[in-house]
Amino acid sequence: MTQTRDDLFTRLEKETRPILLYGMGNGADKILDELARHGISAAGVFASDGFARGNLFHGMPVRAYSEVKAQYAKGECVILLAFGSARPEVLALFDEVNEHFGLLVPDMPVCGGPLFDAAFFEENSARIEAARALFANEASQRLFDDIIRFRLTGDYALLMRAVSEKSAWQYLTT
Repeated sequence: MTQTRDDLFTRLEKETRPILLYGMGNGADKILDELARHGISAAGVFASDGFARGNLFHGMPVRAYSEVKAQYAKGECVILLAFGSARPEVLALFDEVNEHFGLLVPDMPVCGGPLFDAAFFEENSARIEAARALFANEASQRLFDDIIRFRLTGDYALLMRAVSEKSAWQYLTT
């Protein structure tokens, strides 16, 4: 598996469209910190309709998704997802945001540690290739490749290709 594309934050350094965060909290804090390390400013933050209550997050007013959708035409801004969910109605909204704007999902270290960026990938490429070689079939290797590409690019479609009908936990408890 070779990787020549820029990682997500390097790509965002070149971005000219406004960058908006979808969500608040620890995930958004981590994303804002990484954006700042790259000299990138977020243009705003929004929440799902019903969760935007006129509050501020890092000094930015938290807008409702419907307001953002009314302000920006399809593809006019970059959306960074700053939280996760497995709830079907929330996943449906993620799909809607992705369809309208495109949705990027930064893979931020949850408990510290290095960011999985191009430098990390290059530094660990031999170990990543060795891990990939442990998978015996093409489907597993393709999934591994998709996950690595997702971690580098934040590509929502790659993340969603890794979703299975049952979680590992469900398999262990049935």
